[in-house]
Amino acid sequence: MAPRTRAQRKRAREEEVEEERCRLCLEEDHPLVQPCACRGSAKLAHKRCLDHWRRTSPKEDAAYRCGQCMDHYRDALSLELLSARLQTERTDGEEIIFTLDKLAAELHAQGKWNEAEPLYREALEVSRETLGNRHLSTLACIGNLGLLLQAKGDLAAAEPLHRESLEVRRETLGNRHPDTLAAISNLGTFLQVRGDLAAAEPLCREALVGLRETLGNRHPHTLISIDNFAMVLQDKGDLAAAEPLFHEALEVKRETIGSRHPSTLISINNVGMLLKAKGDLDAAGQLLHEALEVSRKTLGNRHPDTLISINNLASLSNEKGDLAAAELLFHEALELSRETLGNRHKDTLISINNLGMVLDDQGNVDAAEPLLREALEARRETLGSRHPSTLNSISNVGMLLQEKGDLVAAEPLLRETLQGRRETLGNRHKDTLISIENLGRLLQDKGDLVAAGLVLLAN
Repeated sequence: MAPRTRAQRKRAREEEVEEERCRLCLEEDHPLVQPCACRGSAKLAHKRCLDHWRRTSPKEDAAYRCGQCMDHYRDALSLELLSARLQTERTDGEEIIFTLDKLAAELHAQGKWNEAEPLYREALEVSRETLGNRHLSTLACIGNLGLLLQAKGDLAAAEPLHRESLEVRRETLGNRHPDTLAAISNLGTFLQVRGDLAAAEPLCREALVGLRETLGNRHPHTLISIDNFAMVLQDKGDLAAAEPLFHEALEVKRETIGSRHPSTLISINNVGMLLKAKGDLDAAGQLLHEALEVSRKTLGNRHPDTLISINNLASLSNEKGDLAAAELLFHEALELSRETLGNRHKDTLISINNLGMVLDDQGNVDAAEPLLREALEARRETLGSRHPSTLNSISNVGMLLQEKGDLVAAEPLLRETLQGRRETLGNRHKDTLISIENLGRLLQDKGDLVAAGLVLLAN
């Protein structure tokens, strides 16, 4: 590319200066904020100007999203204005389903799941009564509640909602309708979270193929489906197939909705964690630092997505051998997760397990053991004994007991881990191979060289 001329450089500087002004009052005084995904001269505004416009605009959606890029503001004012609107509609006896759903969705997006749930339930109840079980709005309410319950970790309650949403949409809309394909993707993702990768993969693949054909490669629903399918492939250990999908989703999201959007931050985390799994720690670090920094600014320190970013960066620090930095981040993630999500939520259990592991790596076995046991007990109860996360916890406790010299207590745990991974992941998955090596070393430590040889020869 040829170097820019002086005139071009001057024009570029003038354009940059021109952009540094409020899009509403056109004044250049600071501070200015970037409230949405708009680009160029429309991306900045004074908060006071934007708040005034949102409070006084006749546009119905001005309360919660930008009228240009349609990005949601996801802030306290959105909740205030939608709550006031809902109260007015209730008082005046007006139709409330739309506002109920929007307020619930805003609470959901801002991580206020317990506040969102009763509104989603009310919206579903009203929709079933007034529109019937097969109406598109009812199906949307069913899907929304299912996704929220899944996010909260209540998988037993989420599953029938996902299945009802998909079944009725297949019957009423057909298999290729975008809403049906979204429901297919949601059920596939649910099964992936539950640990049933064999059932999740064909659903996520079906959804992605259909969405590419019907909505195109750059539609938001397609991009979410790309991420979902890539996550299943990564969980199966197929990093080579997952990587180009994660990169595709991230590249398009940066171009279309910007680098500050929560969906983009999810993709940044996804690529970062895949690069970490591949061993490219420097490249992973750049992305995970970016995701956490932007999440703190745009979503706040207590948002569930921010907590995931904290955990991801902490795990990278641990992988790089910076145990002190990892411990601080894991402590922060765990403290906030317990407060905001509760002690039994899957993300809290990840934080408990991660902190236990880093303490174990530091040689602080006494502090690590109760955390690892807490994570294992809760995962057995909430996810079952064959879930990949539970199997990881079983292995972690077994390895810790082996470190302590309690080989008798460690052996059944390592055997259970190996058997579970053979059944769920297959004999050639990397985690299964690690389990074979772990059990073989334990048997060697016990002096049972024949048994150890048999286990290792099975590799």
